[in-house]
Amino acid sequence: MAMVFCSDKAATYLTGLDYNVVKHPYAGLVPPAVIGRSDGGPQAEWLGELQDLIKDSQTQQPRPSPPVPAADISGRSSSAMSFGMGASLLSSFVGALGGALDASAKYTNAKTMQFIFREVQKIQVKPSAVSEYIETGDLRWDSPLFRPFLDTGRQLYIVTEVAVAKELMVRYERGSGTAARVEFPTLEGLVNGAVSVSVDSARSHEVTYTGQTPVTFAFKCFELGIDDGGPTMLHAKAGGVSLSLMLTMEGDAPLGAAARLAPNGAPLMELKKIRGKDSE
Repeated sequence: MAMVFCSDKAATYLTGLDYNVVKHPYAGLVPPAVIGRSDGGPQAEWLGELQDLIKDSQTQQPRPSPPVPAADISGRSSSAMSFGMGASLLSSFVGALGGALDASAKYTNAKTMQFIFREVQKIQVKPSAVSEYIETGDLRWDSPLFRPFLDTGRQLYIVTEVAVAKELMVRYERGSGTAARVEFPTLEGLVNGAVSVSVDSARSHEVTYTGQTPVTFAFKCFELGIDDGGPTMLHAKAGGVSLSLMLTMEGDAPLGAAARLAPNGAPLMELKKIRGKDSE
């Protein structure tokens, strides 16, 4: 069964960095992707590209930019999170990088974790170009895939920016500012696959995980609305949307009994609008 993430800190730990969270990082998520969710159900899907939603546009679909340095997030710390939640997110990130790490493994006495993403790059499309593409085309009202989202008030989002990285530093702490003990040889033996692990001898509670291929771990998006019969684009507040991708152990296909593909072969995702207070 696919996971459902409600209002929790796992969905908002990048809010302070002005990004939404991809809980299961994935290299294939690039803009302009279209994602959607239904208030009435537990699932939401990566529905495809913008050109799958818009027909007969008089302009070309915006192309994503080459990756550029993301100074607004690179090297900065996420909010602190409980060890249990952080270990689960870390396991997903390591898995996306091509390795494996059991979230329940015992290698530290840490109670909290923080993530610091290194050498982050961003891939973008101009929101104005997306707007023009939509304005000069027609929404696919007759599409069996998109009609339920357009007719019934379900949410459609257009991803205009993603953040990618292949290196993550994790800060393990017992409490605020108090370094935790990390049994590095044990941890190093737990991580396998194409992921390397390193630690600075002077700061042994900070561990760096490095893969070979950058993966998408955060995004920005606009909500697509309908006003007086015409489409509108409203910026989605950071932390207001979270995205979760279900992958196989190989990291390239959906997993689980509830996993399925959209018609264009896009992997199943789950999307939850964040409401209320954060909870562990």
